[in-house]
Amino acid sequence: MAVAQKSHRFLISEKGQKEKEPLKLSLRKQLRKVLMDSILSQITEILTNKAGILERESILNHFLEHLVSDLIGQALEMLDTQLVGPMREKGYQIAKRRSRTVSFLFGTVTFRRRSYVKAGEVFYPVDHLLGLAPKQRQSKYVQNVFAQASTRGVFRKVSELINLVSPLTISHPQLQQLAKQIGQEIDRNQSNALANAPTSGTRQVKVLYLEGDAFSVGKQGGGNFYLHRLQVCEGRQKVGNSGRSFATTKSSLIWTERRLLKRSKIIWVRPMTCMRP
Repeated sequence: MAVAQKSHRFLISEKGQKEKEPLKLSLRKQLRKVLMDSILSQITEILTNKAGILERESILNHFLEHLVSDLIGQALEMLDTQLVGPMREKGYQIAKRRSRTVSFLFGTVTFRRRSYVKAGEVFYPVDHLLGLAPKQRQSKYVQNVFAQASTRGVFRKVSELINLVSPLTISHPQLQQLAKQIGQEIDRNQSNALANAPTSGTRQVKVLYLEGDAFSVGKQGGGNFYLHRLQVCEGRQKVGNSGRSFATTKSSLIWTERRLLKRSKIIWVRPMTCMRP
């Protein structure tokens, strides 16, 4: 009799749970609609503001920047909560929950995430997922964009342009240091790739063209470092019936110290005819 009563209670509980699921989905849809209506209402209010066109768009940009940053911050904290179970299954113990601020291209995001400890090792799974090193303030994508932008002009002018057209701010010394760090990372990756490159499947070409541009930047305390942009091609290849030909190229950004440049004995070749259609 007791077993029957217990089974009966379980069936009632299971039935009630199934009845609650559609209700939860309905509530979520209603909350999303309320949230979306609120966002659209605020955007409409900004667009119909009596301020000038430039001021209205500036207000709209700030609103969207903060909106997206808040959403990403909440999403990262939600992800951090979802990782608690899997991390514990791997033998990690929660240590602390700390705040971190990271600059993405769409804006600056502040979020709280958990740190875990296992065998004396401290690990932040969310930081690892985003590819963030300790004390790193910019996302990997932002660092890549800044490093590419730094090759287009003087650091001071590039930093001023970044500060003008994006929600991010960076000084020219910070941009210079970032370009150096990215160059060092690329140099390490390329060295590792060359060391582990397979010899099978390679081929010998008749002519190999190298085109390179570089500029030198003085370092504090003396000395220089260089940023190089290389283009490599092995000739032309006809495409289509038009008879136009294109060079197969591969570009890369390389940072080197002057002493490394001398030691490697790189010979720069600038075959402009190779790049013309």
